[in-house]
Amino acid sequence: EGWSPPTNESKIEFRNLPFGTFTFKVRAIGQAQVWSKPFEYRFTIRPPWHRTWWAYALWAALLSGSLYAFYRFQLTRQLAQAEARRLRELDSVKNRLYTNITHEFRTPLTIIKGIAGQLQPKVEYKVREELKRIQHNGQHLLNLVNQMLDLAKLESGGLSVNKVQGDVMPFLKYQLESFHSLAEVKNITLQFHSTEDGILMDFDPGKLQQIVSNLLSNAIKFTGNGGQVALSVDRCQLPVAWPKNQQTTKNKTGPYLSISVSDTGAGISEEKLPHIFDRFYQIDDSATRSGEGTGIGLTLAKELVKLLGGEISVESEPGKGTKFMVVLPIANEGRAVEDLSGEGPAIVPTAIATAPGERASAPSSVHPSEAIAEKDTLLIIEDNVDVTHYLSTLLRRDYRLLTAPNGKAGLDVAMQEIPDIILCDVMMPEMDGYEVCRRLKGGLPTSHIPIILLTARADFDSRMEGLEQGADAYLAKPFEEKELKVHLKRLLENRERMREYYTSNGFIGRKARPPAGEGHPSPADREFFEKLLAAVEDNLSDPDFGAEQLADALFVSYATCLRKVKALTGQTVKEYIRQIRIHRAAQLLLEEPGRNIGAIAGDTGFNSNTYFTREFKKVMGCTPTAYRKQGG
Repeated sequence: EGWSPPTNESKIEFRNLPFGTFTFKVRAIGQAQVWSKPFEYRFTIRPPWHRTWWAYALWAALLSGSLYAFYRFQLTRQLAQAEARRLRELDSVKNRLYTNITHEFRTPLTIIKGIAGQLQPKVEYKVREELKRIQHNGQHLLNLVNQMLDLAKLESGGLSVNKVQGDVMPFLKYQLESFHSLAEVKNITLQFHSTEDGILMDFDPGKLQQIVSNLLSNAIKFTGNGGQVALSVDRCQLPVAWPKNQQTTKNKTGPYLSISVSDTGAGISEEKLPHIFDRFYQIDDSATRSGEGTGIGLTLAKELVKLLGGEISVESEPGKGTKFMVVLPIANEGRAVEDLSGEGPAIVPTAIATAPGERASAPSSVHPSEAIAEKDTLLIIEDNVDVTHYLSTLLRRDYRLLTAPNGKAGLDVAMQEIPDIILCDVMMPEMDGYEVCRRLKGGLPTSHIPIILLTARADFDSRMEGLEQGADAYLAKPFEEKELKVHLKRLLENRERMREYYTSNGFIGRKARPPAGEGHPSPADREFFEKLLAAVEDNLSDPDFGAEQLADALFVSYATCLRKVKALTGQTVKEYIRQIRIHRAAQLLLEEPGRNIGAIAGDTGFNSNTYFTREFKKVMGCTPTAYRKQGG
């Protein structure tokens, strides 16, 4: 059984045998029909090397090593990302602390300066001179605080550009003239050079003033007695005199405004030159400067130049002097202004104008951005005229104030103006504070506005009633000034966090939760936002879908739609819809890697691929193709 039938063939072939050991048996049969004893032959078919056990062991080792390497790579990457997040959080905390501390300096400094100014006409000459010294040094500290605040705003992206169109030449000449009294203390000659009679261009007077003032004050500080400081202004196509080791990265050929400030001071050594724009860096050499510094002036100047689209560089030779060069692009698109030569006094650092035994004579200044700083709108609803006046005195410096004499009038003002925050008394004629709070929190246009109730009723039940009506805070009279300001600040910060949630996490397809606690959105705001997203998603492919169509879809008025979206997100309806389109397109680029980018652009409401690519790069930081290749 199992034997093949007998044959006369003397050989046999086996093909396609598997790997392994085999036993071949053969036997013969004679004429007597008797089988011989079987002959056995054992042989082995060996597998190729890649199918051997040691090869499999090698594959297993390689796979294990690869998995381990991948695990280590992922772990290292996650640790690096966690460290980066930690550093960003630390930087954010540092900037907030930095900003908060500098803000705290402003009130006492303002009080010191104000009281000194009030006392000057009432005292004798000697005391008046000391009060002037107090004012000058107080102004110097206030200038430093303002610079620190501007630097913090720059780093957080909160400083905007406000350009006007005018002749920049008389403006810059005026800035130089403002430093004559400071230069006279050290017998320094100030010079102005230019081959142009005038240069008409768009520029931000406040920021250009800060740049030039910082460079001039720095030049005077490091120039010895009898030296020279020169301000040169010209039009150029390229910054041809740019130092070789600090070549500009701009590819444009101009036109540019070239501003240079040179001095005949001690100069800066080569090893210190790369660090002079670092924050708080000071050339610690008492022999080369007079007066103290903070190390933030040049940092601020550099950041402001970048904000204006220009570049700054420096070259210096020890013993001969230093030259700072600024180039700014020339454009003529802004609002025309007749005369900018006196656009606010230059920021002259009074402290460094005082030579030993002499009085500081440089003029004090007002921070240029103070007049145009954007303030939150605060509505005060209070029937007591004295309380209204007291609150206005406390808060008018920090907020744009609106007032209403009773609850009914306050409700009308709130519906019309949509303030950023409301202070409301409880006991008022016509309509009490509880009713005002209930109506505002229940109405779609005003449900997002933080409300602080002020009342003499400090019992638990009264506080609970106010909070149940939707009030965000409850202060009992008499209240501390600081406590009130902290509440206002905290509520506005919470509202800002909600804006960040709506703009960063509220896009289609994301299931992010809003921040917990006091920044939690009201039910009305949450419902409005969900309807907003649904309406945009339903009309995502319609390029004509805008504010009017959104208002119709949400069954609200056009004005209410504009105000509500702006209040919740800090963006216009057009900007927010475009951002949603971009994030949806980014999502589709990753979910459908084989799909044509133009088709995705069309599905998200973009008719032009060029426009889609440009807007996508603005929001995501790269082109759609690069975004898809990078995997997001």
